[in-house]
Amino acid sequence: MRGTRRASIFFSALFQGALLSAAVLKVPSDYPTIKAAVLASRGGDTVEVADGVYFEKNIILDKDIRVRSARLYGAFIYGTKSFNESLFIVRAKVEISGFVLLNAHIGILQRDSPDIAWRAYDLWILNMENAGISIDDKWANVGSADLDNLIIVSCDKGIHTNDAGDIRVSRSILVSCKAAFAGSNHRSFTVDRSAVWNCGMNVEEDRDVVSTSKSAAVVLKDTIDLGVRKPGLDVLSWDGMLSGVLDRDRDPYRGPEADARRRALFSCLVGETCLARGDTDRAAAGFASAIALGRAAGFPYVVVRSLHGRAGIEARRGGAGCGARRLEGRCPGDRCDLPRHPIQAFSNGVLQRHNRSL
Repeated sequence: MRGTRRASIFFSALFQGALLSAAVLKVPSDYPTIKAAVLASRGGDTVEVADGVYFEKNIILDKDIRVRSARLYGAFIYGTKSFNESLFIVRAKVEISGFVLLNAHIGILQRDSPDIAWRAYDLWILNMENAGISIDDKWANVGSADLDNLIIVSCDKGIHTNDAGDIRVSRSILVSCKAAFAGSNHRSFTVDRSAVWNCGMNVEEDRDVVSTSKSAAVVLKDTIDLGVRKPGLDVLSWDGMLSGVLDRDRDPYRGPEADARRRALFSCLVGETCLARGDTDRAAAGFASAIALGRAAGFPYVVVRSLHGRAGIEARRGGAGCGARRLEGRCPGDRCDLPRHPIQAFSNGVLQRHNRSL
């Protein structure tokens, strides 16, 4: 009994020591780039990234650390869409949360990794040439992921597998992807309490592989397929449906500020998706709501995306306003308040812009 108690005290002290030794490495105040902070980190550390735009790629996560945006959708990691470019490459038991990941070949890739499980949550991933998230081992069912509260928009494949372990997707929204969920040669791939909206296919999988029992089928549980042309639904109704999918009561991204940013994003998604389907009236209402909510929430990227969307409606309707002229290249930059690209919302001093770290 005495020996057991001593062992318990020893392991308790060891655990407390591990907690005390874990550090929070802040970007850019402690380290200029995310990659530099990750290289300097040790197992158990947290890399916390301040609001801003970070031009980085192929950030290799090979230690058991957390990498998070200090504020929900506050830190943007911006790629170049070049081939073999991923923003994050996972090779350890990591947690990734809070970021906006955009304009790369793959947002998060697990490859050349030991057979471990990692976690990602509260991410907005958009404009990926290949996949928002991909688990793609070379030879075997290696690599697993627990994915929650994701918003994945305009990617060729939302979540993709090839020679993977176990994938669990929960409370996530996939919009305007060619395929929401795609892949084969995985042990399991389960999607629970999620929503698919305006995607070319909900599931794309190699039926020949599935039929030979080399791969489990993708299983959709309590997952809804939203349609844009539902009569009687206004922007608030769509916002409510999208908001009901996500878990909004989980640390660290909870409370009025985080909810305000989510609502602005949802209204922007309503505008963009309705515009893609030719429903300009509902799109205009979505963008108007997103602009107001984005300004109130201090979310300039959503504001400028929505201004661009509204300009697209104006141009489609044959308007001659500043937005339409800017999209056509006929509006002088010094007399127009619409940036040429939404990412320029951050070049006006609202958020710090960081140098490339490629």
